Amino acid sequence: MKLKQLKFSDNYDKLRYRKVGKSFTTFRGYVPSKEVYYREQTGRSLEILLGGEPLGTAKLLIVSTVWCSDLKEVEVKADTFLNWTCEDFCNLMKRFYRNEDPFLIRLDLVWEEVIE
Repeated sequence: MKLKQLKFSDNYDKLRYRKVGKSFTTFRGYVPSKEVYYREQTGRSLEILLGGEPLGTAKLLIVSTVWCSDLKEVEVKADTFLNWTCEDFCNLMKRFYRNEDPFLIRLDLVWEEVIE
């Protein structure tokens, strides 16, 4: 059975430092059908892609929702680049989603397999 995919277009720090058993998060724009889809994938393995190239597989552990303005600095640094602030991240999300305070889906995953 082919795995569902989780795609990234930027090589964020969380993707550079991959290790089996290491957890990571990612934030996606909220759409009700996306939330349902991700919740249905909870506990399943996903193929992680960067620019179409496989990086490995990760198990989706938790799906939750959060307002961008409620994010903590530590969450942003773990999710993006270590030098990003909440303000940097939220400004990007505001531009990307054209919303002053975007509502996001947070995915918590753990690496199961890493392709070097």
